[in-house]
Amino acid sequence: IRTINSIKEGEMVEKSTNSDKDFLVIGAGLSRNGTRSLKVAFEKILPGKCYHGYEIIFRRNDHRDFWYGMNRSEYSDEEIRKWFSDRGYVSGVDCPFAFHYKAFLKAFPNAKVILNIRDPKKWYQSMVDNILPLYHESHKFPCSLISPLPKDTPKAFCGADGKPGKDTGLIGSTLAGEEAALKFYQEWIDEVKRTVPADRLLVYNVAEGWEPLCKFLNLPVPDEPFPRVNDRREMQMKLTVLRIVGWSLVTIVPLAISAGAYSLWKSYGS
Repeated sequence: IRTINSIKEGEMVEKSTNSDKDFLVIGAGLSRNGTRSLKVAFEKILPGKCYHGYEIIFRRNDHRDFWYGMNRSEYSDEEIRKWFSDRGYVSGVDCPFAFHYKAFLKAFPNAKVILNIRDPKKWYQSMVDNILPLYHESHKFPCSLISPLPKDTPKAFCGADGKPGKDTGLIGSTLAGEEAALKFYQEWIDEVKRTVPADRLLVYNVAEGWEPLCKFLNLPVPDEPFPRVNDRREMQMKLTVLRIVGWSLVTIVPLAISAGAYSLWKSYGS
């Protein structure tokens, strides 16, 4: 078994804010089901941070080895608990976290599970509008030179190879079209319902607000509106920046180098 300590070599150290607290909530819903709103909500009502897919994609590349190891079932329950505890996380949502909900059920026997859902067709359209453009651009030249997504993103973090025509996994089924995606979506929901004991599971839509969530977690309802995080504009901005920087890298930078070289040549040649 590869140990957590081996992952941490060369990794930026994060200050723990949760060394003495349990992991409380496992988010088993797929991406584009209000996971950003849930993250904000959990961080308001729970005593620690909530892990989200944005961490591994846009903020913490040093977390990737941990998730590769999770795919290979390399860690003991104690190692999993330690990894999250050392970093101050008491909950998690979105992918790749949700794809490992079964392992987390075992590692965190006292944690409750939220299966966050939405209208299936709206979920599919959100995947098409937000996830697929970033996925496609990240794997095309020149954006692939600077993409935050690893080339094996679907296999590493989304449960399948993601090749067109492969209707498996989050990315693969969406690439295959609406029918395959909706089939995958419903099968995922059904599997979670079969797997998680009823007393540990809440099937939840963020449109329901605080009440059902807080009741399930035995927590008081905050005296403020439930967070509504619409990250579509942010996703589009990240895509735009990726395109600008990518094309700048292969156009402006070579031109600048050529101009500098020409200037040097002229200086030495005169």
